[in-house]
Amino acid sequence: MAERNRRRYRRVQLKQVSTRLTADDGALHIGLAVENMSLGGCFVRCPTLLKVGTEVKLEIHRPGASQTINLLGRVVSTRAGAAPGMGIAFMPMPRDVSQRIEGLVGAVDPLAVRTLVVLPPQEARTDPAIPVLTRTPGPAASVELDELRAQVKSLEAQLKKRDHRVADLEAQVERLKQRLILYGGKL
Repeated sequence: MAERNRRRYRRVQLKQVSTRLTADDGALHIGLAVENMSLGGCFVRCPTLLKVGTEVKLEIHRPGASQTINLLGRVVSTRAGAAPGMGIAFMPMPRDVSQRIEGLVGAVDPLAVRTLVVLPPQEARTDPAIPVLTRTPGPAASVELDELRAQVKSLEAQLKKRDHRVADLEAQVERLKQRLILYGGKL
């Protein structure tokens, strides 16, 4: 049985794109070829493999670009042999950096940066003010429902963590206010 591809984003093959990689332990690798990239990560050719889980800083160099793309990642896989290298998952990044990654990936394959959103038919929805988005014909329509469900669950989990963090901060503020009042202070 073939192993299911667990990647969330479509990869594109890149030519003449390199990176300078700095590991969290200070190891520095310069001029590594970026074999392929997606919105979520890249595969970098590297003769010296780092351990899976190692956090790295990437400085991606594009031919003809005046600036590098700087971001953080984590080694998620390694490949030894004739063409050794590492799979690196990108960590959350500022919007301007993600837009530059989208531009690099989208220049090679515009479909690799498209997101497909499918809502139920209008008569099945309760709010008619929300527009109906329908499945677009062509390659983008082949996005697997499992991937969409996984993205929704991931976002819901992130929101839940954020809600818990906000509640913790509110409780801390309340405790500090009580201590302030106890010592006769005012806000």
